[in-house]
Amino acid sequence: MVRKMEIETRNREQSEMHPWVTQGVSRVVWILGMLICVGCAGRIPMPEHIKSIDAPSVAAAMQKQANQLESFTCEMRVTFFGPDGRLKGTVSLAAMRPGKFRYNLMGPHGGVLEAFATNGQTFELSKMSESRFLYGPATPDTLDRLLFFAPLNLDAEGWVELLFGVVSIPDDAKMKYEDKTGQLVLSWTQVNKAMRVHVDPETMQMSRLEVWVDEELVCDVSIADRHASGLPAKLVLNAPRDDVQATLKTRDIMLNPALTEKTFLLSPPRGVKPEYWGPLAQ
Repeated sequence: MVRKMEIETRNREQSEMHPWVTQGVSRVVWILGMLICVGCAGRIPMPEHIKSIDAPSVAAAMQKQANQLESFTCEMRVTFFGPDGRLKGTVSLAAMRPGKFRYNLMGPHGGVLEAFATNGQTFELSKMSESRFLYGPATPDTLDRLLFFAPLNLDAEGWVELLFGVVSIPDDAKMKYEDKTGQLVLSWTQVNKAMRVHVDPETMQMSRLEVWVDEELVCDVSIADRHASGLPAKLVLNAPRDDVQATLKTRDIMLNPALTEKTFLLSPPRGVKPEYWGPLAQ
């Protein structure tokens, strides 16, 4: 009889505690659920069609689209932010594969303030306002000094490919999928330099290029928009080490115009002495 009463008393106590226990368990389950949701928030599942793809296949897909074009000309609106403030200008640009490009920086009244050209091997730079004419080898180091707003350490061919919206990817590049951005990231190293290319898996087009030197981000290029042809419509270049940013917007594009070798050669203006600018320059 006493045993029976103890069992009934214990059952009654458990029954009275049950709502509190249930609420406590519910709270724990709710908190765990929220933590799981927060952990998963913003994560983009990997698309099925890229689960079995490798880096060389992505590189080939990028080049296949870009190879439809051999040359183009356009007008480019440039907005430059640097230590001395903001500058704006208009550039006329011509580019031809492999490794040839030229730009003319136009003044407010239509005259050329500065002209640059490279045939892939050498360069010429004419600074009209300073009455200077520079020439030398078109090496990555030299181009970094000339195009200081984008220290990408690219040679002339690499720069032209970037203007076309692509970058050359080596066969040994590593690849991963970033579920926070939904992008494929291909990376490789060259001596003390590391490159990271972000690729949209739906279009197989580059959206961003990062250049790291000695584990420091020296340049970050984003292709914010593209024309129907695939050419970049808006490029944003950041050089955090130099506190520099440039935005380039292209328009009035002509695809595959007939350009000649002479397009990418400059001659010094009359009375201006050419100055060698390269590894041996002081």
